[in-house]
Amino acid sequence: MSMRKLACCLVAAGFGMITSVSVAAASGCTVPDGLGGELRIVLDELNTVRASHGLPALRLDDSLTQSAQGHACTMARAGTFTHDGSGGAKARMKRAGCRTRLSGENIAMGFASGSRTMDLWMNSPGHRRIILTRNFTRVGLGVASPAPGTTGGPRWVLDVSAGC
Repeated sequence: MSMRKLACCLVAAGFGMITSVSVAAASGCTVPDGLGGELRIVLDELNTVRASHGLPALRLDDSLTQSAQGHACTMARAGTFTHDGSGGAKARMKRAGCRTRLSGENIAMGFASGSRTMDLWMNSPGHRRIILTRNFTRVGLGVASPAPGTTGGPRWVLDVSAGC
């Protein structure tokens, strides 16, 4: 898979386009080509699943996407796989500008596609519960490839909240 080096990326709300942003935690992050397409697949499948359960669609949120992409980049660069980095999910979301009482985070590692990542999350009771939480209204998504010399494959992050 070919790679390109970016400081960090955001999926522009509603358009699935990639825009470079400055996130200190994500400097030096390698992002797979086709990032926008794979993240768009995750968003589409996420909202299809929610609709099939009578739940409203999640709307992309810039601050949650910044939090998710920053954490994906941090894990990929460090070769780690944890919710705990940078003070935990809620602290990362807050630093990115999302202040909410109800939030959740799913992470995955090693899958080359958004569909495979969604399959994992939907077949895991804890991840599935986060995806199907009625009160969540916003979502941020991120994915990053591991730094040279680290293992484990791409790191995927889904951050959700009941508003920001």
